[in-house]
Amino acid sequence: MAKAATLTAADFPDGATAIAQNAAQSSFLPRLAYASTYTSSFTNVSYGGTQLVALISAVGIATSTAKAAASIAAIAAEVSSTAGRQKLVGLFREGLANGGVKKGARTTVIRHRAIHVGDLTADLDFAVADRGATIDFGVLFIQDGPAVESLVYVASAPGLTAGGSVSLAKLAVARINDASAPPPKETAVPTIAGLLQLGQILNAQPGTWTGSQLAYAYQWFRCNTAGGACVAIAGSSQQTYTVSTADEGATLAISVVATNAAGTTIAMSQPTALIP
Repeated sequence: MAKAATLTAADFPDGATAIAQNAAQSSFLPRLAYASTYTSSFTNVSYGGTQLVALISAVGIATSTAKAAASIAAIAAEVSSTAGRQKLVGLFREGLANGGVKKGARTTVIRHRAIHVGDLTADLDFAVADRGATIDFGVLFIQDGPAVESLVYVASAPGLTAGGSVSLAKLAVARINDASAPPPKETAVPTIAGLLQLGQILNAQPGTWTGSQLAYAYQWFRCNTAGGACVAIAGSSQQTYTVSTADEGATLAISVVATNAAGTTIAMSQPTALIP
């Protein structure tokens, strides 16, 4: 689930370049017992009118919702206190120093708050003045059920606005919700429409399914007169199919594979009547 819950390049319609994905636990995630973790990193991210130099989406699925909630509540408490913010910024500063930012560079906290996105989200944004340039750093700590996410971004100042950080948090929670939903389930089987005659074009209807953001894949089958012993027809993976001489005296069926972030499910139509 952690992999499906991280953001992807497709979540940024204005542009993003994926540079690394792996299942290792990110150092940006709270120290916690996780059932699974995944981290995706991007560069050249255009979001909310701001060009982000880098963005990291790190997700961990905690072994319980209670542990996830406690960890982000503790971080939100730190974000709300001066000493806690100094501690968090100090941790980030250590990483920045390893990245070449001078240890003595001036740091200014821009924004610190808890926001009601998901079950709880803590937002911390700060600027670092280094060698005549000001760089904006932000981190969102998000908890939604057992999922914990750290969204870390870097931009030239001014960075992501307060509204932009809320929007980004909502995007992350939507991805988490998609990943935690059950796989698609058919509620009505696929059907085939059209005239069962040589040269006629048949059209597959995918049926109805539970789940959101579904993608469908199709495969046509040629079956015997009783609708059994179905064999996939080579090169027939489109939603439409043209009846051929090879279908005469046989029946046809269609399989539909429905896929979303939660998984994949396949369903088969009833066979058609006999092709004359």
